[in-house]
Amino acid sequence: MDQDLPDTVDWRDKGAVGPVQNQGNTKTCWAFASVACVEALNYQATGVFTKLSEQQVIDGAVASKCLQGWVQRAFDFIIKNRGLATQEDYPWKGVANPLRQTQLVYGAIDDYARTYQNHELQMKRAVAKCPVTVAIDSSNPRFLHYEGGIYREPIRKNILNHMMAVVGYGSTYHGGDYWICYPLLTNLPFWVLLDAGKEPAAQSLTPNPNEFPLAL
Repeated sequence: MDQDLPDTVDWRDKGAVGPVQNQGNTKTCWAFASVACVEALNYQATGVFTKLSEQQVIDGAVASKCLQGWVQRAFDFIIKNRGLATQEDYPWKGVANPLRQTQLVYGAIDDYARTYQNHELQMKRAVAKCPVTVAIDSSNPRFLHYEGGIYREPIRKNILNHMMAVVGYGSTYHGGDYWICYPLLTNLPFWVLLDAGKEPAAQSLTPNPNEFPLAL
């Protein structure tokens, strides 16, 4: 265990992440998870939480009417765009539209980093600095109908079909470790606590802004 790491981290308590959102049937979890990470970093830089635009990411990072995408493309677009507009200035539509420019942008980043697959300690180091995106298998019916507690079902690493943002970690009184995740499925308006032993960090990327470089 890294002695410099806090025992628990919860970016919700710090005010760095907003409430759980509903992506509907748009398959845009990658955009929402990416924006959640950037919002947290923008909060660290400014001390104010600003809701940023997932719609702008979709308009700028997808190449067709299909809304499926990748976290890397989202971060690459945010880097190129030097930030994002607010959700108020660039509201959610749920369909890809021609990208439009906005005068004010927030949350500029200049790079992003990848943690090693199944490296729990490195994952904790990253999450202690800011939220991190993860790809997981969300096809288990128990995941789709999750209502609380620690989710302990097996996660198939060859089927990664949903992106979430890990916004913290902790341990139960009985010593069970968990990740606090930001879900985006239509019927899952809860914070999912994933058993850390299940290694949800099959793919994790976190943006790296000028002011807060990550040493991963």
